Amino acid sequence: MHQTVHDAVYFEYNFNWTFMLQSRDRINRLGLPANQYTRYYYLMTKGDVAHMGFIDRIVYKKLKDKEKVMLDAIDGQLLVPEYTDDYLQEVKDIVMGRYK
Repeated sequence: MHQTVHDAVYFEYNFNWTFMLQSRDRINRLGLPANQYTRYYYLMTKGDVAHMGFIDRIVYKKLKDKEKVMLDAIDGQLLVPEYTDDYLQEVKDIVMGRYK
């Protein structure tokens, strides 16, 4: 697949950054030509206040935050945890519109 497909479309997100990274790496493999460009499209739904909106944008932002922590850990010499392990509460807060 990685020799033919160079575009990925994401219709939904997972809170686990590792899953997203693994998915992206499946079409952006080592050994591809230097000029090969891989594109990722992240679709987001729109909501309104009456329906509490949709959480796509918030989940995407959280994934980008996790990516930054990972890249900082790779580039730096010290990994400092910045997130709690209470992901379930975080998900509840996002769904209930209490996430900031």
